[in-house]
Amino acid sequence: MPCGYVIDRERRVVLSTAWDVLTAAEALDHQNRLRNDPNFNPDFSQLGDGTRVTKVEATPRDVQMLADRTIFSPGSRRAFVTKRTAHFGVLRMFQVYRELAGIGEQIKVFHDTESALKWLNEAKTPDC
Repeated sequence: MPCGYVIDRERRVVLSTAWDVLTAAEALDHQNRLRNDPNFNPDFSQLGDGTRVTKVEATPRDVQMLADRTIFSPGSRRAFVTKRTAHFGVLRMFQVYRELAGIGEQIKVFHDTESALKWLNEAKTPDC
């Protein structure tokens, strides 16, 4: 299975990693395993590392179906990283579907892990 995760309870983050060919069915299984993990907290942030994914096998309908499922809470920050332009587009499609759903979590897609981690670790600024 070309995806896995580690839950860092101390840092309150889920580190998800995918590699090789990633299918919609495998992404769905990843969501299910995460949701059912007793160490998972939906308030945690997520870093999704897709830098080793060589191909994504998912239709736009698959991406919408995955985005329709709520795993993380509205206050969560979710950063996804990929180096491939086509995969960046798929992740942006996921981000837009989540935004349209109005759940409220913050999602961003990055080309490098350093920028993603910096964004995840930014302190939330109070509303003025």
